[in-house]
Amino acid sequence: MTRGAATVSAAWSAKIGSAGVNGKATISAYTTGTGTITLKLAKLKASTLLPVVLHKGTCSAVGAVLLKLPSIKTSRTGTAARTSSLTAGQVSTITAATAAGTIAIRIGTGS
Repeated sequence: MTRGAATVSAAWSAKIGSAGVNGKATISAYTTGTGTITLKLAKLKASTLLPVVLHKGTCSAVGAVLLKLPSIKTSRTGTAARTSSLTAGQVSTITAATAAGTIAIRIGTGS
């Protein structure tokens, strides 16, 4: 995939919720050093602003915070979709964390 003159150099994806019932997150790193994160969410609390945080570790064993991204607001039906740009520094943080282990994305507060 290309984005302008950039080509995807690495990509990660995760299912949100049990077996992906609440959607999917995809992170793409480009040859320019920058990247994007795409969120497609469903079956969440309606009309709610939810924090988006990347952590070291897994969903069941969450570690240190890697990045706090802008919160996402669900629709009145509990869905949301957004693609956000990632800076070269953010992509570098993600790449370093995944080289040494796994990362987890948390949408919401766990309640």
